Amino acid sequence: IYATGLGETSQACTEGGIWSATGPFATLNTPVRVLIGGREAQVLYSGPAPGFVQGVYQINAVVPTGVTAGNEVPIVLESGTRRSASGVTIAVR
Repeated sequence: IYATGLGETSQACTEGGIWSATGPFATLNTPVRVLIGGREAQVLYSGPAPGFVQGVYQINAVVPTGVTAGNEVPIVLESGTRRSASGVTIAVR
């Protein structure tokens, strides 16, 4: 999952800067929570998207057991007090 607006990181962003693809990697100052189909997903990684413009983040999450496959499964990202917009979906096979 790629996202923006997840909050501050341990390293300040530079306008137009690129996240390092080799590290050291910045970390988000607040934990990320992912809900897929209303169930909490295990987050394996949440942080800068290596090689992308600073401000773009990557979240690797495991689709929870019990989520029914479909083309429009609701997904919610939370970081601190921030929450993604309603109506966002993800395709699950």
